[in-house]
Amino acid sequence: MDAMNRLSLMIAFSVLGILSGCGEKPETTQTSAEQQNSPTDEQESNETPEWANSETHIDDSTKEPAQTAAVELSTIDLAGYQQAIQSHAGKVVLVDFWATWCIPCRKSFPHTVELAEKYKDQGLVVMTIACDDEIAAHQVGEFLSKQKATGLLNYRSAHGSEDESFQSFKIGDTGLPHYKIYDQSGELLKTFFIDAEGTPIDQDEMEEMIKKSL
Repeated sequence: MDAMNRLSLMIAFSVLGILSGCGEKPETTQTSAEQQNSPTDEQESNETPEWANSETHIDDSTKEPAQTAAVELSTIDLAGYQQAIQSHAGKVVLVDFWATWCIPCRKSFPHTVELAEKYKDQGLVVMTIACDDEIAAHQVGEFLSKQKATGLLNYRSAHGSEDESFQSFKIGDTGLPHYKIYDQSGELLKTFFIDAEGTPIDQDEMEEMIKKSL
């Protein structure tokens, strides 16, 4: 076979190979430059969507404002105390002597509120007298509001935390908390207090006496 025939055969085989292909389309491979410019899956997942960058306004106009129970707080001395007891003739009166600086008073105060609510329709009147100084009057009011003591007659002793408060109201050396129960005629039935040995006040006994007196 001469040179011309060999050259013709070589050209024919080359054309046949090009037309037949590789069977499957190869995966496209990015160049290094393309890889740098194209975001990875991790980068795409970390991107913040456009809507998340916009400011979202929440309308608070429909929300109800926080409600704080409003209470009335008056100052009282011995004369005012005696008058208050007499003015509730025909009703049983429970008086809770307490103070914001007295931890046992604060712990037992919810029970006082509970008694007032539970027996108000049966003729129980509940008075609270805080033995706090005038400078702490705001704290007294805040505590009463948080306890929702709106159905009680709330006072602050005119003598604050001085000894005169304990002498005037005949609390003596028993300390606080101190409770007094008066019958319908204004007579003192019983006092409840923590004794010298630290025996807790029997709240059940106190409630039982109230029930029997109504």
